[in-house]
Amino acid sequence: MLMKMADGAVRPAYNVQVTSACGFVVAIEPVEQGNDRGLAPAMVAQVERRCGKPPKRLLADVGAMTAPDIVGFAQTHPQMQVFSPPPARKETSKPESKARYERNRAAEPQCLKDWRARMDSEAGQATYKRRSNTEHIHGRMKNRGFGRMFVRGLSKVRTVCILHAIAHNLIWAISRPATRPA
Repeated sequence: MLMKMADGAVRPAYNVQVTSACGFVVAIEPVEQGNDRGLAPAMVAQVERRCGKPPKRLLADVGAMTAPDIVGFAQTHPQMQVFSPPPARKETSKPESKARYERNRAAEPQCLKDWRARMDSEAGQATYKRRSNTEHIHGRMKNRGFGRMFVRGLSKVRTVCILHAIAHNLIWAISRPATRPA
């Protein structure tokens, strides 16, 4: 699939979703979709399959979570807390648009109101800052050659992604100090 890159060029590319916990890659999935919208439920399902239980917290990019995703998580995983900044509001909106926005927010389900309150709190902001740990994983993997795929086709790209995740997890496990039994 052709995607627009940061430098403005359009090249064949894949969007790779990475889920991490404690510095380890727990799930990794390449997709042929240019943005992250709506991809979180599939990643949560993958984590649940691999770990035997869903995550307690989900920290996601700004564009990754949609209101229907959050409502769906509230129904399927009521114990999971979602941490993802709400989309920014345009201050230059027309008064009619602002009034419609406020009416829609007043009619939102309680789970969305809870999510907005959580993200407005200092504790929510502090928790969301931990999302940068996943960005460190991306950086480490890119430093080991993950930035460019030399294969084509989603199944081959998935294989390369899994190999990079395994390599990262092995290096991360070896680099951690050994814990001594008490």
